Amino acid sequence: MARAGRKRKPAVSRYKNGKTKERTQVQRDVDAKRVVIEQRLKLVSSKDVLDPLVSTPMGVYLIRGQITEDEFRAGERYATLVYRVRRDYGAPSPDARSSYPAEYVGGGGGGYDEPLPETDDEFQAARRAKIDRRNEYNAAFEALQDAGRAANRSVNRVAVNGRFIDDNDLSTSVSTLKRGLAALAQHLGYTSLDRVRKSA
Repeated sequence: MARAGRKRKPAVSRYKNGKTKERTQVQRDVDAKRVVIEQRLKLVSSKDVLDPLVSTPMGVYLIRGQITEDEFRAGERYATLVYRVRRDYGAPSPDARSSYPAEYVGGGGGGYDEPLPETDDEFQAARRAKIDRRNEYNAAFEALQDAGRAANRSVNRVAVNGRFIDDNDLSTSVSTLKRGLAALAQHLGYTSLDRVRKSA
C-alpha cells in the first residue's frame, strides 16, 4: 500500500531505497551550457551562439551589425580608461552587475596590479602614469560629451556597465550608442584605414 504524502517527481533518478541520485559534475556542466545557449539564442542567430563576443552587450551589438568593429574597439578602450582611472583614485567600480570582470579592464576595487613604488624615481614614474591615464580619460570623456548627453548615457550603460539598452529608458537607444562610440572611435583614432596600415 502506497504511503500518503507528496508524490515523487518521476524525472528524478533514484536509488532502490528511494533516495535521489546526486547529479555528476558533467551533468551539471551540460545543463549549465544548455541554459547559456538558450539565453544566447534570444540574442543572436544559431551560427553565432558560440562566439565569445556574445558574452558582453557590446559584442552582441557588433555581431548583429548594429555597431562597427572600430566602434566596438573604442567602447572597449573607453571602458578600460574608466575602470583604470576609478582604480587609481580608489573609486568604486561603475556597476556591481557589470558583465566586465575586473581583470578584463585592468584592475578593480581591491588595489593595484603593479607593486607599490619603493624609490622616488619609481614613485614619480607611477605618478606620471596615473596623470597620463587621467588626461587620456578626460580627453575621451570630452569627446563623448560632444556627442550629446544621450550618447554619453548609452555608452556608459553598454560599454562601461555592461548592460543592454533598455527599451523603457527613452534617453538611451542603439542609435545614440552608435553616435557616442563613433565620436570615441574618431577621437581615439580607431579607423579601418588605420587597421589596414597596421596589418600591411
